[in-house]
Amino acid sequence: MSDCKQLPQGTVDHKFSWQEIVERIRDNELAAFGRFHSGIEQYAQFGANIRKKYVSMSDYIYASVFGFPCKTREDGLLKAEVGPSCQAQTVFRANDFAYALEDSVSHHLVWCIGEEIASPEPSLASTSSSNPFHPSESGPVSVVSLEKRVQKAVDINLPGQEVVWFVNPVELQSIREIYHAHVFSRDRPPS
Repeated sequence: MSDCKQLPQGTVDHKFSWQEIVERIRDNELAAFGRFHSGIEQYAQFGANIRKKYVSMSDYIYASVFGFPCKTREDGLLKAEVGPSCQAQTVFRANDFAYALEDSVSHHLVWCIGEEIASPEPSLASTSSSNPFHPSESGPVSVVSLEKRVQKAVDINLPGQEVVWFVNPVELQSIREIYHAHVFSRDRPPS
């Protein structure tokens, strides 16, 4: 019998450098990103606490990120009151459970809701300025619209920063019901 303990999925053993982040996104190796074991444990505990209070993690995001009111159900859990065609909103904020990254790199999320989002499935990857990762402009309107919303949030909130971002494929999304992009940034190196 082995003394080795199986680490939870998503656990990493090092901080990702800027170059490694860019390469992982470019090569679509998004499953490689993760957190240290302590971060995984904190994330799991946070999720367990949310599930004791809210119907789902999505209800928590609708309430805490977008400010939707909640109703208490008969079982005592909170359900966000989101209409069938809610107004488009984009929120940029720090990731409360950032991946293991070098100290010079920041990890934010851009959350998007609105009726033009038919499915949170497109996997996008982007870098500011020269962008070899942009999907074709001839792609689905919702994908192009979402990409523009994410890029606008990045431009407003991270001016002058070097930025890369992506949307996880469905199988890697922790919250599938609400479209969100992972945004990594750092100060631009001197030229």
